[in-house]
Amino acid sequence: MMGVFKKIAFVSLVLPIFFGLSIFVTNNVKQDDIIQVIDVMPKQQVYLGGESININMDASGVIVTNTDGEIKAGDILYKINDNSVNNRFELNNIKNSIAASDIIITYLHNNELLTKTISNDELKNIEGVNNLSGNVTITYINPENLKYAAVAHSIIANVTISNNNIGTINTNHINEIVKSTDDTVGHFIATKGTKIGTINAINETGMYGTYDKHDGKLIEVGTAKKGKAYIVTTLDNNQKAYYEIEIRKVYNNQKDMQIDFVIKDQNLINKTNGILKGMSGSPIVQDNKLVGAVSHAVNGANDRGYGLLIDEMLKNTI
Repeated sequence: MMGVFKKIAFVSLVLPIFFGLSIFVTNNVKQDDIIQVIDVMPKQQVYLGGESININMDASGVIVTNTDGEIKAGDILYKINDNSVNNRFELNNIKNSIAASDIIITYLHNNELLTKTISNDELKNIEGVNNLSGNVTITYINPENLKYAAVAHSIIANVTISNNNIGTINTNHINEIVKSTDDTVGHFIATKGTKIGTINAINETGMYGTYDKHDGKLIEVGTAKKGKAYIVTTLDNNQKAYYEIEIRKVYNNQKDMQIDFVIKDQNLINKTNGILKGMSGSPIVQDNKLVGAVSHAVNGANDRGYGLLIDEMLKNTI
């Protein structure tokens, strides 16, 4: 899932308002007449993630990744005139062979099936992909609606998809860990299991959808700060485990790579030699609260990583 860039490069690997203790007092009265109203609202809680999952996104059409016309990036293209478009190869063949100046396209935009007439020049500019698969990690699940968040970075650059049921998530069985090196971010080899949910949206902060059913450990949502924290992820034995990290800095004014951390757990270093592809979305827990998700590894500095603040993902699962 993550692209690997040049050495010492970053590598990509999901709100309600919180109320604390509020005390209201009436002015201009005697002390004995002061009425204190204590309003205590529960903090937001979610099911803690950390499970490795397999994603299989097949749009039964072409997911548009680049265009400058009527159709937008993230739309799903189904037909060009009377020709079905099931993959990017069929798209390219039609683009190279069609001669008409007015072309009718059928596509899905924000769950609405549309038919539009475009020019040949517009058609030539359309590019896309038809499927996406790989391993990622669930960050959390909203217990109220079973909406989940995962990945914590863009899967397809500059593409936002908000069409329902564009793919599925499945259980994962990890068979082998391929460690990171100074030049390459590692990964794990896994076997896809049974379907457990759907993929409904992809944007710059990750992947979102709905679990078929889920229950688990509830955890309160919190705010990241410098200091000791943990990554929760699934590696060997297919069991979730906590691995100690140290948050070195929090960048609230950035869109991504907001949590700068270093791995302190030697057990994790021994197993992986750093952050692996497929660990994207692993929850970051601090003071028993969910504060973020792993998003990036760093080539050439295997003990380092970056994460996304949990606030950015929570907006997508309410």
